Amino acid sequence: MQYTQYMINNIQNNLHYYRHTLNISRRDMSDKIGLSARLLHDLECGKVTPTKSMVESLCKFFNVSQKQLISQSKPNPWKI
Repeated sequence: MQYTQYMINNIQNNLHYYRHTLNISRRDMSDKIGLSARLLHDLECGKVTPTKSMVESLCKFFNVSQKQLISQSKPNPWKI
């Protein structure tokens, strides 16, 4: 599956939202998920396009479906 820019933006925003909702740092998350803290930063900033395996790892970590992660952006946690 190739992700559209819309999907990438949603992944970016939702990753940020879910991580802050759990109050977990990128470093702590990287230790648990097996992706580097730098890669998580780049995903949140939209600097890299996620692979299918990255999306699967994120979904498993946050206990959400791919549809939840990809299809609709959550609100910015800093604006709640």
